[in-house]
Amino acid sequence: MLLNVLSPICDGDAPYLVYDVDVENTEGSTATITFVNPSGGNVVYTDLPLSGTILWPGAAVDGSGAPTDWPGWAFVGGEWVEDSSDAWLRNPITVTIEVNPTASATVSYPPATPSCSANPPGREDPPPPSSGEARLPNTGTETLTYAGIAGGLVVLGGLTVAAVRRRAHQG
Repeated sequence: MLLNVLSPICDGDAPYLVYDVDVENTEGSTATITFVNPSGGNVVYTDLPLSGTILWPGAAVDGSGAPTDWPGWAFVGGEWVEDSSDAWLRNPITVTIEVNPTASATVSYPPATPSCSANPPGREDPPPPSSGEARLPNTGTETLTYAGIAGGLVVLGGLTVAAVRRRAHQG
């Protein structure tokens, strides 16, 4: 199986995945596409043609194709707020296409462009989740740097004094 295209796109402010596979020596004429959730609960599309465009999981459009929902967001109390329940769909994610055999690739949520946002109206991409690693803030001073500079100035001053004394003895 040859994976020709596996590309996230933004179209009409909605996120999609464009795919195209070539198969040889197999009877398969449909594909299964799996968005692999690193925490479990994959999103699976079955019986798809071997090429096409699918709506990104967690997104929704109305009958005219206008977006009505985006992964990582929820409409609560009349405004769009970040929702962590499907935020994993906005991170780089492994997508597997199975016809017989299988191909996998890592794709990222479609980036915003000047003409297409793939986010709720007036909202920017939510920040990526933290890695969970805690770091202590940098404190103190760079004492070694200052000591090195001071030492260099002392040496330069000593060389200057020696040069002045040498000229005075010669003159």
